[in-house]
Amino acid sequence: MKNKYYLIAAIILFTACQKGIEPFDDTGAQTGNDIKGTWSFVSLTANTQSTAEYTDSGIDYKTIANSNYVSTNNTGIIVFGDSTFNSTNIGYYVSSNLAGYEYQNNVLVDSTQMPFSITVDSSNSSGTYKLIGSDSIYFPSGTFISVSGSTSQSAPSGGKISISGNRLTITQLLNKDTTQLITGIPYHTIETGTFNILLQKQ
Repeated sequence: MKNKYYLIAAIILFTACQKGIEPFDDTGAQTGNDIKGTWSFVSLTANTQSTAEYTDSGIDYKTIANSNYVSTNNTGIIVFGDSTFNSTNIGYYVSSNLAGYEYQNNVLVDSTQMPFSITVDSSNSSGTYKLIGSDSIYFPSGTFISVSGSTSQSAPSGGKISISGNRLTITQLLNKDTTQLITGIPYHTIETGTFNILLQKQ
């Protein structure tokens, strides 16, 4: 069935969603820098949802796929300067389940749990950042970590930051709306999610 196929495709979409991270408004005044220093990468926590819809032979099909996970085998450090960052050996592993729900004409016809895993090999990166106000950060050339297994870190992105003791959390939002043709049928997909990157000061 096409909707079974698309549930599998939803997993693939979640491993390449970095370009959907909201770029964030980089207007505003630069504030004092409380994040300068060396930080260890502790974990990536994600809560995501993908909704795919299409119509075929008069039937409206919809698949909803949800995933929640916390990364393990986390490695690497990041050093924040006045306006630059350098990261070394950032990597992680994810093993979780994707919950899928299939609808026909808005009636639930099937549900399933599908295991998935993501390995992000360690990598190095460098770039610039800007603090906006007291609780936001913007990376004009991309951030230091690829969320959800993406191989691309070059897209502009931003998020909220919070510091508690010696721990820094960067929260990024996923918001991606696309339509693509598959075997001549338009598939409308909406992906949303929240990613929390946790760092600990050395």
